[in-house]
Amino acid sequence: MTKQEYLKILLVEDSLVSQTVVFKQLKKLGYEANVAANGQEALWMRSQGKYDLILLDCQMPILDGYETAQRIRQLEGDARQTILIAMTANGMKANRERCIKVGMDDYLLKPVREEELAAKLENWIEVIIKNKQAIASSSASSSIDLTSKIIPVDSSANPDESSVNDWVDLNRLDDITLGDLKLRNEILQAFLEDTKVNLSSIKSATFSKNFEAIEHKAHQIRGASANVGVNKLKNLADRLELQSQQKNFKEVTQLVIQIENHFQKIQSFLFEIIDWERVEGETPVLLHANRSGGTQLGSTSKILIIDDDPSVRLVVKNSLQLLGHEVIVAANGEEGLKKAKQLHPHLIICDWMMPVINGLEVCRQVKSDPELSLAFFILLTIRGDVKDRVEGLDTGADEYLPKPIDMSELRARVGAGLRLQRLTQELSEANQALRQANQQLTARNELLESLSLTDQLTGLLNRRAMDQALPHMLRQVGNRDANTRYRYLCVFLIDVDHFKRVNDTYGHTVGDCVLQAIAGRLQSNARPSSLLYRYGGEEFVCITLGLNLHNGLEYGESLRSCIAECPFKISNDLLLPITISIGGAIASAVNLVDSQDLLHQADRALYRAKHEGRNCLRMFSSWENIVEMGHA
Repeated sequence: MTKQEYLKILLVEDSLVSQTVVFKQLKKLGYEANVAANGQEALWMRSQGKYDLILLDCQMPILDGYETAQRIRQLEGDARQTILIAMTANGMKANRERCIKVGMDDYLLKPVREEELAAKLENWIEVIIKNKQAIASSSASSSIDLTSKIIPVDSSANPDESSVNDWVDLNRLDDITLGDLKLRNEILQAFLEDTKVNLSSIKSATFSKNFEAIEHKAHQIRGASANVGVNKLKNLADRLELQSQQKNFKEVTQLVIQIENHFQKIQSFLFEIIDWERVEGETPVLLHANRSGGTQLGSTSKILIIDDDPSVRLVVKNSLQLLGHEVIVAANGEEGLKKAKQLHPHLIICDWMMPVINGLEVCRQVKSDPELSLAFFILLTIRGDVKDRVEGLDTGADEYLPKPIDMSELRARVGAGLRLQRLTQELSEANQALRQANQQLTARNELLESLSLTDQLTGLLNRRAMDQALPHMLRQVGNRDANTRYRYLCVFLIDVDHFKRVNDTYGHTVGDCVLQAIAGRLQSNARPSSLLYRYGGEEFVCITLGLNLHNGLEYGESLRSCIAECPFKISNDLLLPITISIGGAIASAVNLVDSQDLLHQADRALYRAKHEGRNCLRMFSSWENIVEMGHA
């Protein structure tokens, strides 16, 4: 293991530009680091894992570097092991003494230069290694004094007194970007976006005379300007920070106007640099890359970026647009969900830590929405522990990307995510087509089943349907208990009188019309709980649950009379009087029979009705044999 791999570093910086610069410098030097955006996040990350060295920006929101250092030393107690290095733009002796007083071991002057950062780390890594060896050794008599290695800095040198008249220090940009034009563009764009937002906040704070907010935002502008080599803007922001501390409203107002005017000029100048580099450096590479890479310009995908940091939105958006994707941005979770529901993106990149609705809740809502659930979801966060990744993935996120974002890794993960999303979409569409085919097949099977149980001429259920249903209904009849629901079941066997004479006289076509008309009239007059079947030929069956003998006689008579009382109009020239004979039987606790016996009893009653002149109802009774009702 190399010395660089041995050292576990935490970078604590609230400015995205400064984060990117220092993180890239560490990576170039061979070091790996985690990143926190403020002191509160740093304390949380330290509680999740030990760090050998922490680089602390002094001026941060929520919890600044001084307070963070004090809390870390309080948590360590006498076992002082973590090296704390302050990063500050203030090189005055008083500030150095303040850093040491709160527990810092060393400090770096902003803007951080690579050679100075390398020297500090090389100086402390030997101490850390020796200290770890001393702690591990049971024979060690005392721990190594970490504070003895602080390298004094000449306090007479005041970096703020230097004056540079150039718009931007291009040498500085080359230094922090290692000559990478694309990375330079990303940093400049992030700088412009962050400065614009910070300047807007300063103007709002000036109206309300919120000097604390002005000081904080001025400090952010000063640090970002120094990092990208915009020195005049850095000097103006430095003066604004000082005047805010002194609450000098007149000077603050004048400096805000100067900064705004200068920023407009520097913005135009930097845009010219960015535009020139796009034309001269990036466009030719883009055409070849898209033809050989995994993402084609002709296969544009829709990507939604949700992040409250404008620099992140801008950098990620531009990087993905260069790959030919359609990119939409949202500044918070609420706006992101609204745009997701409107535009249905293929892939969503969402920050974890956001106000109002955080990334986890956005992910939950996206994955629970059937119209959005197939979108590939990438969660952005500074949290690097395994349990945090598990929490994000358990919420439904498909991928996890740490901050600060490595653009090469982002493009690779987006490409892989879009490929997986397309495959998932194709699989979903195939499954949907299969479900539709199954539904059609089910509908056809149900139709076939219905046709097998339906009489095609009359539309009534057929004898096969009755043979299946009647045994089941009979099992529900008897003395009411847990196993039975009805005390009676009434069956009517209905026969059309002299139907052969109709067929012989008028033909089978007229006969079919008569059967259809009879079926329709029976249905119109039957009880809602009755089931009508065509039993065969000119015979019908009516089954009704819950009818005793008395009610059965009345119901059967109503069916007989609805047929007999009104002739059937077959055509304008043909009006046929038709009558029916009905035989009924009732299953009950005293007549518990199977379906075959019950139909046989009804058939005996029907035979009696036909024998006694037709157009009448006869009911079978086990104790009175045949009960008469109706007209001969």
